[in-house]
Amino acid sequence: MSCIKSVSGAVAASLVLITASVADADPWADHVVNYTPGTGITNDWPTMVPFNNPQTALGSPTRLTSPHPVGTGGAVTPLNAPFRADEIVSIGRGGVLEIRFDEPVTNHAANPFGIDLLIFGNAFFAGSFFNPDFSFNPAGTAAGVAAEGGAIEVSADGVNYVAVSGAADGLFPTNGFADLTDPFAPAAGAVPSNF
Repeated sequence: MSCIKSVSGAVAASLVLITASVADADPWADHVVNYTPGTGITNDWPTMVPFNNPQTALGSPTRLTSPHPVGTGGAVTPLNAPFRADEIVSIGRGGVLEIRFDEPVTNHAANPFGIDLLIFGNAFFAGSFFNPDFSFNPAGTAAGVAAEGGAIEVSADGVNYVAVSGAADGLFPTNGFADLTDPFAPAAGAVPSNF
């Protein structure tokens, strides 16, 4: 049994998925062990459904996001992150999300760049990418990454946890498809990214 716990330090910190980067057929989180929402959980404003469904942290990361009154929907890219209540869960300030994997999470030397654990959140590059009418501005520039941190801990037995160094939901936003050139592609690409 491998467990991972995320303890949020940020208001409305979001965690889409925690996954081991191993060669198993299903490297995704399989079970929610505990979800204790913290403060600052917000709602998906078009539907007013709160971001409090921990089941969204299970399975493969979101590759396509739903349309939104002021969002494009479409393929998940570094400029178009998952943002709907059925795609992300908010942990909230002081909250906890603990998940479990059916497959072992291992420290494997053959993993690309030595990375064994990937956190998929709803980080995205923010900037001047939209015109006042919300149409895409291809001349826009990135002003930084919109991300929410948190503390990540791992456990082999679900009792004794060890903190993981690094950042949750940081500099590298999710890119759902490897072949897209449009950062706001309305449809899926033909080549899913190899998470």
